[in-house]
Amino acid sequence: MGVHWEQLLDLSVDEAGAEKRLQEVRNWLRAYGWSKADPDMFFTYYDKHPADAFGPRSHLTAGPGFDTSYAFVAGRDFYHAGDGAGGPECRKCGTELPLMPIIPQIREWDEGGPEPFLICPECSWAGLLGNWDIGGCMAVSSFALVIDTSSSGTSVPLIDALIENLQTELGGRWAYVHHHL
Repeated sequence: MGVHWEQLLDLSVDEAGAEKRLQEVRNWLRAYGWSKADPDMFFTYYDKHPADAFGPRSHLTAGPGFDTSYAFVAGRDFYHAGDGAGGPECRKCGTELPLMPIIPQIREWDEGGPEPFLICPECSWAGLLGNWDIGGCMAVSSFALVIDTSSSGTSVPLIDALIENLQTELGGRWAYVHHHL
């Protein structure tokens, strides 16, 4: 089964605004029933960061068997897919770019450089890396909402609903990376 995390990254936030964004997202999740305060809740890997339990809306959206936690991570960090990481996939035609040739650009981004801008060799669609489907790839972000799904598996309806609602209600540029070890 392994370790699974769902990493929702707000790529619009810089490091200076990360703590404010953490509070905004956490308050919004609680207000709309996505999460709830639980003093005993923690996320083992992110045990130094605030965590909330699933709220009723998360349980309803994820489906039966989900009882996991949210970690709120402020501060610039590198997020990756872990085992089996691959290249980003084109949002227009689905072509997956090979990962190895873009690693130097991602490393530069991680070191404070610009986010990579990529062009699909098949259909010429172009965009910043975070605008591609990076669910199996990697990114750099100053704020992340991380969901521990190790005990329950991934819930695509939950991830899709959260990203849509976060973008609609709070704005930002959200990307998703599934982590598996």
